[in-house]
Amino acid sequence: MHVKGTISAAIFNLGYLPGGSHETYTKADVTIKALNKALALLKPEGILAIASYVGHDDFQEFNAVREFMKNLNPKAYKVIFINPENQNERAPKLFICQKIKAESGLITKLMIKKSKDLPRESVKTLKLSSDCGIVDDIHAGRTLRQISLLSQSTKSSLQDYKMGLCVNRFSENIRFDNLEIMSLKVSQQLKIADAVLEITQIGKECFEDCLIRKENKRCPLYTQALFARVIVGGDIHLGDEIEPLSLK
Repeated sequence: MHVKGTISAAIFNLGYLPGGSHETYTKADVTIKALNKALALLKPEGILAIASYVGHDDFQEFNAVREFMKNLNPKAYKVIFINPENQNERAPKLFICQKIKAESGLITKLMIKKSKDLPRESVKTLKLSSDCGIVDDIHAGRTLRQISLLSQSTKSSLQDYKMGLCVNRFSENIRFDNLEIMSLKVSQQLKIADAVLEITQIGKECFEDCLIRKENKRCPLYTQALFARVIVGGDIHLGDEIEPLSLK
């Protein structure tokens, strides 16, 4: 079932199905992709619970999940690991993760495209100009899509959609973490340092010849890519906070 909107909780019971064939079980690479998708949908203060077993693949999936949980941004998530003390080492382990309700996000990547013939360049600072966009960027101008933004969790979830044209062609100017996408609205303003952006579009239309679209499916960009214009100019930097302002 395709989930629309946000969720308050998600539960993963890994390993093989009780009473089912031991030849069919969850695997690390697919599980990590699913966890990324669940975190992208999770509401602030929402809970993700994972029961991880070790006998079906000799700790491989468990180790991958544990490493994934350890590397989550501590400003965005709280993680608890429960390991039974009076059981053997192959007893199931439990991870409980809660998304922290934050007032602001954090910029994790900045990119600029200076020419149609050049790829986007990762930079530490972008100079924004009022009602124009990013100085020296190919998309600068008096349009409604001067700047593109994408969350870190959405970027991670795109790994499962590599066949899509949008996934291969889209590259955001600003990537951020620890900000709830589903709570943002068109016309809402985002403050970054001294600059202010206004969200003009949420979601990106698909290319007609995209293979994913031809299968009547949608990649996360369809609902989670953001576009904005610059209301107040200024320099923004890697690591700056990105703060949603209240709608007027």
